[in-house]
Amino acid sequence: MTKRILALLLIATTAAGFALVVRPVQAATKWQTFSFTTSAGNHLNLKYPANWTLGKFENYPENFTLQPSDTFQKEATKNAIFISITGHCMNTQCLTVLSLNDMVRETGAKVIRKTSIKGATGYHVRFSDKSYGYMFIKGDDLIKISTDIYPTWMRTIVQTMSISPQ
Repeated sequence: MTKRILALLLIATTAAGFALVVRPVQAATKWQTFSFTTSAGNHLNLKYPANWTLGKFENYPENFTLQPSDTFQKEATKNAIFISITGHCMNTQCLTVLSLNDMVRETGAKVIRKTSIKGATGYHVRFSDKSYGYMFIKGDDLIKISTDIYPTWMRTIVQTMSISPQ
């Protein structure tokens, strides 16, 4: 049914005089759910393609790499979707908490637009290394998602995300 609708939509838009790029692979993808409780006690959920692998960083338990399984590289931040959950405090006692705008400035990112996930509002950004990503703050957690080569997949995955207090 979905393929038939996509085909009809493609035919109708092509006949109207402009091309429509359709990604039926994403529409037909099977998804897995990843759930994680952060050190600050927030519960993060997201979905990713079943033929991708989500890996943890050995020395950074709140950093994750998400890549197609057939090209998976352990602890990769490039050629991957990189997910980092950190604090947004200026010191270890967390006496000075930075806002999301401050964190965007600290990373040298440029805001493309405001966006939201279930439970948090943030920004779609372009980082100084020319990669794209998203930044959200929930409680004491700063959630950064970035990629250098998978912007469409990253956007789709971010749309499945939610974060809530434990």
